[in-house]
Amino acid sequence: MGTRCAASCSIDCPEDLSPQITDLQRRWYAARGLSAERLLVESFVVLDPVAALRSSSVPYWSMFSVEPSVRRLAAHLDGTAPYEEVLALLFPHGTTSVGLAGPEQWRHVLNRAQRCGRLLAVDARRFPADFAHFTRHGPTLDRLRPFVPLPDEPLTLRQLKTFAPGLLDDAGPVPRRATPRPDHG
Repeated sequence: MGTRCAASCSIDCPEDLSPQITDLQRRWYAARGLSAERLLVESFVVLDPVAALRSSSVPYWSMFSVEPSVRRLAAHLDGTAPYEEVLALLFPHGTTSVGLAGPEQWRHVLNRAQRCGRLLAVDARRFPADFAHFTRHGPTLDRLRPFVPLPDEPLTLRQLKTFAPGLLDDAGPVPRRATPRPDHG
C-alpha cells in the first residue's frame, strides 16, 4: 500500500482560491490539449464541476452574488490572460439586500471577455428571487460545447504542484492509524 501524503494551503477567504484554481485549470487543460478560453463563474451552491470539465470551461467560484464577489472577479480578469468567453451563474438568494450585485453589475464585468460575456440561466427581471434558476442552470450547462470526455485519471498531487506552484504547503506523510476506526453504523 502506498504512502498517503497531506497538503494544505492558507487563505483568508474561500473565494481567494478562485484565481489560483483558474490558473491551475488553464494549465491542466493545456497539458491535455484542450481549449481553456471559457471562464465559467459559479456562485455559492450554483456550480457543476463535471459540466465545467465536460465543456472545457475554466471554473471560477464566487461566494455569492454580492459586490465583493463581482469586484474579486473583476480583479482576476484584470490580472490574467483574457478569455474568449466569460459566462456566469448567479445564486438567487431571494431578496434585494445591502451589497447585492445585480445582473447589470455582473454583465459589466462579464463584458471583458474578448468575444462573449453573458449570464447563464438568469432571469434578470426576477433576480434575486429567480428560483426557477435552480431548474434551468443544469440543462443550460449541458448545452455548452465542446463536449469533451472526462479525464481518464484525476489530477495528481504532482500535477497540482506543477500547474499551481506555491499553492500548497507540504505536510508530509500522514501516519497510519494503529487501530481501525470504530464502526458507527
